[in-house]
Amino acid sequence: MNDPLSAPVLHVVLRTTPSENRKNRPSWYSKDRCIASLFAAVDRAREAGLDVRVTAAIDVSSGRPLPGSTAHLLHRADAFLAVRGGTAAKSWRPVVRAVRSQIRPADADLVYFVEDDHLHHPDALQLLVDGTADYRLLYALESEHGAISQIRPGWAHVPGGTSSFAVTGRAFRSDFRRHLLMSCGGGAWDELSWRALGSHATPPGVEYILAPFHRSSKWTRPWGLRPLRHAVFRALSLLLARGRRRSIELRTPIRATHCESIMLAGEEDWGALARSLDLTSGTRPRPGEADAAGKILLRTRARDAHTVLAALLAEPR
Repeated sequence: MNDPLSAPVLHVVLRTTPSENRKNRPSWYSKDRCIASLFAAVDRAREAGLDVRVTAAIDVSSGRPLPGSTAHLLHRADAFLAVRGGTAAKSWRPVVRAVRSQIRPADADLVYFVEDDHLHHPDALQLLVDGTADYRLLYALESEHGAISQIRPGWAHVPGGTSSFAVTGRAFRSDFRRHLLMSCGGGAWDELSWRALGSHATPPGVEYILAPFHRSSKWTRPWGLRPLRHAVFRALSLLLARGRRRSIELRTPIRATHCESIMLAGEEDWGALARSLDLTSGTRPRPGEADAAGKILLRTRARDAHTVLAALLAEPR
């Protein structure tokens, strides 16, 4: 697992699901375009000599097949992981466990967790590897994730980000339990995770802990069990932060964006980039069952393996 003579590997873990949510998307958005942009960045990084391995973590809890075009793109992955989640937090935990127990990154490796609604510039992954921080981001917004301050050419400090981030193998193994625990906190659980790593987008303290009970919070019942749970996890994240302070850096200029209309990042013309992918995706032969089955991670339960194959190989309608 930690061979000092082997070159570091970039493990890309794409979290995807057959369904779409109801977020306000830009007109040019499609899941296929986002996934195609990720594989374009993978190709660019490989052309630069990087060892990149892609695992598609597919949430099969709905039992629905993937759209034919999406399944076709996902066949480019090196491995498939079956996930039974149903929500972002519930699907996150089995992914984190599988990376630790099955992918098992070496200390110097980099693991890039990314959701299927992020659009990437072709050079994004190549530039991501160029960093030195424990945690490296391709996307963050100052309005959402805290002050962004340039520290050297190409990299800026940022207090945190979303659940799409890169982390070194060494830091991941050390922080593994924090990522699992904070995802149980409800609400903005990714923000809890960054807090537990010692990062503070807003000042820590009693006001931060009690914010879920405020009338302006998103909770429909400010004094219900859900905000109470979230407040408890806020307090716990601050306790955990006392023993950990990770370096977190953002690649600049920003090379990826979350495709939600009010969350777009940077000055890039993301619409033009998205539309350009329709011309470069090309066509590939439809892979067979044996090819897909050979990519399913070891120790996958037979039922889950069957469900992944069904999601990937369903005939397009």
